[in-house]
Amino acid sequence: MTTGALSATGPYPPGQRAATWAATALLVVAVGATYSTTLAGLIRQWETDANYSHGFLVVPLALYFAWRRRAAVIDAGIRPMWWGLAGACAAMVLYAAGRASADLFIARLSLPVLVVSAVAFVLGGRAVRVLAFPLAFIVLMVPLPALLFNEIAFPLQQMAAAAGEAALRTGGVPVIRQGNVLELSSVSLDVAQACSGVRSLMTLVAVAAALGELGRLTGPRRLALIAATIPLALLTNAARVALTGLAADRFGPSVVEGLPHTVAGVATFAAAAAALPVIDRLLRPRRSAATVSC
Repeated sequence: MTTGALSATGPYPPGQRAATWAATALLVVAVGATYSTTLAGLIRQWETDANYSHGFLVVPLALYFAWRRRAAVIDAGIRPMWWGLAGACAAMVLYAAGRASADLFIARLSLPVLVVSAVAFVLGGRAVRVLAFPLAFIVLMVPLPALLFNEIAFPLQQMAAAAGEAALRTGGVPVIRQGNVLELSSVSLDVAQACSGVRSLMTLVAVAAALGELGRLTGPRRLALIAATIPLALLTNAARVALTGLAADRFGPSVVEGLPHTVAGVATFAAAAAALPVIDRLLRPRRSAATVSC
């Protein structure tokens, strides 16, 4: 018997299935009661912060990915592990520390830690391994701390502005770049944080991770697909900056704001999102052609 295991492997015994569902229901109630304020704040940020609006899709997708692995979980058998209880206690300490220090990131991050620990305690370490991807995927619902987010956004702003400047010069448009501001003859384009590409990057990472799971890519191929989101976000956002500058130079400053600006943002993100399935297809192992003999 494995150290720390509370029961034997094998299919669900009749009584154990009921106990598992009861423990799961109690866990959901406990988490809802403890994390009600934190979850409400998390949902508000998904609603108001476009950088993390994909958060609404993370939990449903994680549940779907876990459901797809249900047969493997059952085959792994139920082996509740005591270390899961210790992990749940650690998650509660993290949550309390985050709440006491007003650190939203730590308080929110304790929730995925609690979920992993609960799965280990209720189902066992083998189930955690089977459900490794869905459990890791839920981390994407947690917004990054502002300091880390700004550290990512600032260099992206600079790169987008530099790429936009190069594209405008190639198109014959006179432009002077001062930091992340592009000075054209008719308008100044400020490549703000929202235009840095970081917003697209956050969502594209979640989309790429989901595509890798749906396509059942191997670990290295999944990482390659996720890594591809970085140049995709940079290239499409640089194209957005350049196209905005070209349109402003030709049609005037009015195209920089309002509906045209929004449409340009949606179009460039759609282009990046459309490229991901193509990359996903290229990363999938190719099947060898069947040999037909006469």
